Amino acid sequence: MIQTLKHIKELLKSSHHKEKPQKFKLSSLKRLFPYLKTHWKEGLIASLLMIVVSLLALPTPYLIKIIVDDVISNKNIKLLNLIILLLIAIQLLRLTFSFFTNYLFSVLNKEIIVKIKKNLFSRILRLPLSFFDNKQTGYLLSRIGEVEGLSFLFSNALVRILIRLLEFIFCLAILFYLNWKLTLIALLGLPLFYFATKFYYRGIRILSREVMEKRAILSRQIQDSLTGVDVVKVFTAEERETEKIHTHLDELKKSSIKRDIILNFSSELISLLGALGGFVVLLYSGWEIIRGNFTIGSYIAFSAYLAKLYGPTQTLATIGLTFQPAITALNRVTELLDLTGEEEKEKEIKLKKIKGDIEFKNVYFSYDTKEVLTDINFKVKNGEKILITGPNGSGKSTIIKLILGLYKHKKGKILIDNYEINKISLSSLR
Repeated sequence: MIQTLKHIKELLKSSHHKEKPQKFKLSSLKRLFPYLKTHWKEGLIASLLMIVVSLLALPTPYLIKIIVDDVISNKNIKLLNLIILLLIAIQLLRLTFSFFTNYLFSVLNKEIIVKIKKNLFSRILRLPLSFFDNKQTGYLLSRIGEVEGLSFLFSNALVRILIRLLEFIFCLAILFYLNWKLTLIALLGLPLFYFATKFYYRGIRILSREVMEKRAILSRQIQDSLTGVDVVKVFTAEERETEKIHTHLDELKKSSIKRDIILNFSSELISLLGALGGFVVLLYSGWEIIRGNFTIGSYIAFSAYLAKLYGPTQTLATIGLTFQPAITALNRVTELLDLTGEEEKEKEIKLKKIKGDIEFKNVYFSYDTKEVLTDINFKVKNGEKILITGPNGSGKSTIIKLILGLYKHKKGKILIDNYEINKISLSSLR
């Protein structure tokens, strides 16, 4: 037990990185509007149904109060039967509306996520070849998979947070009606929820991004090892490749444990504060009931409404933690969506037929900091054949890629039929 607590302490201590957490960008949220626009009707209907479901839950505690305080004491069987039938009707209505709400949100969620994935994949394919030089297939597959992290933004969970604000107002009004002194006592504990989560918010935000990145790197390493398995076997490098995978798995495990510990600890602390608030209410209510100033039915109703009051407060207190995985995923997905692709420009020259004259004038090219081509000059006329020789890495295939527009040269000019390659439509060139 002591060793476990020490381990948790070390993990929590190591979670306070010097790295600044990634902030939420409003521009990232705007990127989702086109997807929401096509499904706004389904979203609106589902949201209205959720509001109805929430409102239907409000009368139940007060009806139970009436049963305990008035119906049972007066032995009014007829009114008891009527209230029970009303409670059953309310539950059936809630069940029906909840089913349709969940169905609509499920369809909405899957439709939008699939559309984002399609758009993201299409965008990646249109990125220049230079983007793929340092991005392995496994890494990109993992990044596309991160779109699933946006599910929260299109689910009933997000709308439920907004509805709980509505519940908070209604429940607060009812609580003041039942006992205003007891309500004020209960409200004293609410500010603690904010301070309980503020300390952990930064750690969760950083670690959520860290886990996603390490998962993508692990996927890339697995992809590399499996696709190059013949080379691994030729050089008897199985042990070395296994060690690499194990190292990435251990790093991912550590980051995931850190994130889960902080998230679970903060959630449990908030639950504890809610329970302590309930005990204080029970203590004061007990005094009032003994003195004859409060009824048992009123206490039952008060406790039920207090739970509905603390529920939204807990949700609001942890809203940063709840939103963080979705915000991290949103920022990472928009990073890819915002990359400049090889889109066609209106003023580009669209070649209907290429004659075949090629000319390089003082062309320079480098991969990042590694210079490959320096002051290259040559001319190839239509029908002419030339032989380019040189060792591996000297730039032979690079010249072909430059002619196809797969890479952009740094300096100089490349002419195709006397047109500068930068002004030619890439689709017509290729």
